[in-house]
Amino acid sequence: MTQSRETAEATFAEAFEASLNFKNPEQGELLKGQIVSISGDDAFVSYGGPSEAVMATNELDGLDVGDTVEGTVVKTSPDIRISRKLAKGKASLDLLRQMYENRLPVEAKVAARNKGGFDVSVGGLRAFCPLSQIALGKIDNPDQFIGQSYEFRVTELSDDGRRIVVSRAALLKEANASKAEETRRNIVPGAELTGTIKTITPFGAFVDLGGIDGLLHITDISWGRVNHPSELFQVGDHVRVKVLKFNADTERVSLGLKQITEAFVRITFFDQV
Repeated sequence: MTQSRETAEATFAEAFEASLNFKNPEQGELLKGQIVSISGDDAFVSYGGPSEAVMATNELDGLDVGDTVEGTVVKTSPDIRISRKLAKGKASLDLLRQMYENRLPVEAKVAARNKGGFDVSVGGLRAFCPLSQIALGKIDNPDQFIGQSYEFRVTELSDDGRRIVVSRAALLKEANASKAEETRRNIVPGAELTGTIKTITPFGAFVDLGGIDGLLHITDISWGRVNHPSELFQVGDHVRVKVLKFNADTERVSLGLKQITEAFVRITFFDQV
């Protein structure tokens, strides 16, 4: 009994000390926590503070009690309210500035084309996204983005809020860089990886391995004759390849497909014999 009492007192003391050192989150700050309960329109998220943060249930997108969720603080009083999206129709310039200064992504909808780019609606505020910043690589059909909602980074924000410039490409580059770092650890000669056909040329196909491209040369596609890679592949196809060479300095990767099938051919042949 005494031991249980001492344990309870120690737990209370730790919690009390933590509450003294706790710093209240500020508007625009990113909070991460666990969903502890859902009641009506509100979901309650434990993030390590003395009370739970509140998030609208319509933002959970399938998440449930016990799941981890991340949101931006949009209100600090009387309750701490967090949102996975910039509050639609209620966005203030002050909140957008918080997102800009903290380099936090904002959700926005591409409303229309204009000269040089797109009109983008950020929670009711009008922003501009240059054509080169809506995606990575060549854009063949800009109209495909109209009406779509994406996450953007605010790259420019004037004091009066009349000039707001956003970039989706900036976030995509960061995501690719993070993905490439993970991929880089797996690229070693002899490794078998799954990638996506990114570009097809007369001399081979470039395969996206996850932020890093490798060349599958036409001579390494098949043991038989291949006149053109397009006979076997289309852009977007998934393919299992073997790393033949990797230059870490230039990040040039040579890939092979027939080298994987070689083992299968040999096993099948000797089994038949």
